Amino acid sequence: NRQIPMPSPYFNIHGHTPTDYFGLTNIPYQSNFHLNIDTGACYNTTTRGKLTAVLLPDFKIYQQERL
Repeated sequence: NRQIPMPSPYFNIHGHTPTDYFGLTNIPYQSNFHLNIDTGACYNTTTRGKLTAVLLPDFKIYQQERL
């Protein structure tokens, strides 16, 4: 679904719903139990359009502009 994930005993890294759906622009959405890295790489708008990845276990975020 497109709701903010519920608290979980497991940390989840996911996509599927671009983070601008939650009011963020081209930045990952993180809480204590999840990280959404879908920043809309397949779109070309002002609030979407970056490819985002996370390097584990450091949780370093990498982004690339849409090509």
